[in-house]
Amino acid sequence: MKTPENILPTKFRAALLLNYVFLFALMVLVLNDHFWKAIYANALTGKLSDFAGLILLPLCLAYVFPRLKERAVLGSALFFLFWKTPLATPFIEWYNLITPIPISRVVDYTDYIALLILP
Repeated sequence: MKTPENILPTKFRAALLLNYVFLFALMVLVLNDHFWKAIYANALTGKLSDFAGLILLPLCLAYVFPRLKERAVLGSALFFLFWKTPLATPFIEWYNLITPIPISRVVDYTDYIALLILP
């Protein structure tokens, strides 16, 4: 069966999530958010999650939406720019009303430095 050019074959899609870069970034994100921030609360731990998240997000988007893989990095950048503004607050408040696992974020425009990881 021939697949369209813009869709990744299954084994290559799986490689998006099963590679050392993705797994390392996921490990750093989990450790940082659940342990390091509480123990070492400083500027490094504050930015570490942003960098790790911006490594993970385009890979996840390319995996979930293979037809949009060329736009995953741009989409990640735009989402991150939105997420770090007060414009995301109503969405976060609504989400926290309907879910048992609340989310939060800090509006800090210096987090935009993490966008440098995308290229």
